[in-house]
Amino acid sequence: MHVRTPSASSGYWNHPDSTRRAFVDGWFRTGDLFTRDADGFFHHHGRADDVFKVAGQWVAPADVERVLLAHPAVAEAAVVGAAESGGLIKPFAFVVARNGARGERLADELAVLAADRLPPHQRPRRIVLVDELPRTATGKLQRFVLRARAERT
Repeated sequence: MHVRTPSASSGYWNHPDSTRRAFVDGWFRTGDLFTRDADGFFHHHGRADDVFKVAGQWVAPADVERVLLAHPAVAEAAVVGAAESGGLIKPFAFVVARNGARGERLADELAVLAADRLPPHQRPRRIVLVDELPRTATGKLQRFVLRARAERT
């Protein structure tokens, strides 16, 4: 999405390279991915720097996370692309369960849900239940931490 408004910033403080990439001809490139449906509504698909390719097709983590979050036992979900032992990138999901829902049963239910609602290239290769998702002090999800963890498993 690109945004232009009279009140927009003119750049990033002391980051000229980031400013050149994000601010072009008066437009701010947000880095967010949206589609617009037939009724004119916009749908957010995550950040451009979070998407990854699986078998030559793009995967937006937010699309996979939305499916996992549809399960009533899921409080939070995060999906990352991580290299398997052969070097191929596959989706890995990390899930925080609601009150007491744990174990293989929930992971199995989520795998069935993903198989029912997602095309094969978007289905998580592995679903890992965690107590919490890693975040910065300001609450931003640290996908790089999850990616490293996925590549170790």
